[in-house]
Amino acid sequence: MNDTLNDPTRSGPPLSVEPGRTLRLSRNEIESLCTKAARGAGMSWGLAEEAGYATGWLASRGLDGAGALARHLRKAQGDAWQDICPVVQPGEWRARTAGQSLCPIALGATLSDYISVDRALFDDHGLRVGEVNCLG
Repeated sequence: MNDTLNDPTRSGPPLSVEPGRTLRLSRNEIESLCTKAARGAGMSWGLAEEAGYATGWLASRGLDGAGALARHLRKAQGDAWQDICPVVQPGEWRARTAGQSLCPIALGATLSDYISVDRALFDDHGLRVGEVNCLG
């Protein structure tokens, strides 16, 4: 028997609970749980809320945002969050430590924060962004 549990809005992909059963969470539930997971992993409240919102947005489009966040949090485990957040300088945003990938959540939040800033942040070639870890 294939029962579906907790199906108030059917947003997001089904989660495997046990063989033959799936669990569907609402977008709000996904956002809330992912915010808590990100906060528990050491993200600031602001970044954790961004992570929760992003996972809910992805889930509402049928993508496994929660799984992507879980993989990202596992990969970033032990890294100082300030080291994987972008260093903002004219023309190039990169990680603080050479060879380190940027956190996609922090990069998105930083882009949003700087969207209306003077073009002084850009050089003649626009904006270059360092390596971003999107797949975990």
